[in-house]
Amino acid sequence: MADGALAVGLPDDIAKSGVAYGYATSRSTASAARTQAMERCREPVGSSAAARKLCKVIEAFSDRCVAVAIDAKSNPPGFGWATAVGMQAAEDQALAQCEDTAGKDRRGACRIDKSACDTKSGPNPW
Repeated sequence: MADGALAVGLPDDIAKSGVAYGYATSRSTASAARTQAMERCREPVGSSAAARKLCKVIEAFSDRCVAVAIDAKSNPPGFGWATAVGMQAAEDQALAQCEDTAGKDRRGACRIDKSACDTKSGPNPW
């Protein structure tokens, strides 16, 4: 089995503090997946210190796909994530969650930021 994990740092006011996230796929153990997801969530690239401090593993998975959607505008109020059996399902669910949190004026701004599938064939680059 391949193992994956998703970590998210989600402040109360993401319009002000943004979000942080990281994931790992196709790791040999659940522990390795959790560790890498947390490391990536805490990276200072593109996220605030406040968001990074809140990082925690919110989901561990095996042989599934993960997707993260975010409002593409700066300081986004829309953010969503999902894991599912297929890439399209994960992306659709992440977009729907982003649109729900973005509000009706910014729903169209939600886009898939990253997605990958957890497989036995080896690690995804991100």
